[in-house]
Amino acid sequence: MTGSVSTRNIFVSGKRTSLKLEDEIWGAVDEICAIEDISIDDLLSELDAVGAELNRASRIRCFVVSYFRHAALSRSKIVINLNSMHPEKSETPTPIFRRALQFMGTGGYASL
Repeated sequence: MTGSVSTRNIFVSGKRTSLKLEDEIWGAVDEICAIEDISIDDLLSELDAVGAELNRASRIRCFVVSYFRHAALSRSKIVINLNSMHPEKSETPTPIFRRALQFMGTGGYASL
């Protein structure tokens, strides 16, 4: 873990803004978006729609943890070709994505 931080210009609900996150978090967000076939802008708009109890950066970090936690606990099989980052999946969004987003909407992140 390098500890470096990057700022990206993004659009959230059609509005341009910038967001500073750790490179590891940006990498995880990129992976989730590739798996789910969703743009970063759309993901962040979805996260903003589930509530604003946390600031945007914290909400993203909690979502990343929630997503991969649900993936680790999931019994569903999602085959990911790590070389191409194009998953072989039958539905979008995946059940893992829906559970993680639902978890964020219910304030479940407080237990992380």
